[in-house]
Amino acid sequence: MEHFIRRMRPEDYDGVNILMTILHEVHATNRPDLFKPALAPYDLEEFRGLLEDSSRIAYVAEVSGKIAGLCMASIHYPAENPITYQIPYAYITDLCVLPSCQKQGIGKMLFTHMEDFVKSLGIRQISLKVWAFNSSALSFYEDMGFSPRSYIMEKDLRSFSFLFMPQLWIITASVPYHKLYITHLCNCSV
Repeated sequence: MEHFIRRMRPEDYDGVNILMTILHEVHATNRPDLFKPALAPYDLEEFRGLLEDSSRIAYVAEVSGKIAGLCMASIHYPAENPITYQIPYAYITDLCVLPSCQKQGIGKMLFTHMEDFVKSLGIRQISLKVWAFNSSALSFYEDMGFSPRSYIMEKDLRSFSFLFMPQLWIITASVPYHKLYITHLCNCSV
């Protein structure tokens, strides 16, 4: 099977959309609290905007004339400030390979191609985010030489209904998404 890596083009929209839908479905299935079901993560206008954005890099892998994978990144030049250096970096936003084409080295080829291009720009760091539920992606990135730099942690505050405080006040809470609303407050010290 012949395969090669090339820059993403406007006519790749349908193939890219299939891959992005697969990728989005993995996230929506595992974190339905954050990701909505979506038939098409990108509309055509957003896709064209992505390709025209000079800070974005997008590659596809073609296998026998069919798009089998993609790798997209954005380039960032943060300003130096009193506590951090200005270190330009690439941020991998998406890397996805069709399930039928996985375990054939396509993801590694896509990543290596992106890494080589980023190096040619003089950028010395690549970062990305891997969701905790995605153990296969985590393993892949570790194989590609990534290591943790920091951890983003969360605590779901929607899971409680009563808080008992030392003064015996009872708070009944309703938490839609990220806002806390106190719906009932009573003093139970009698």
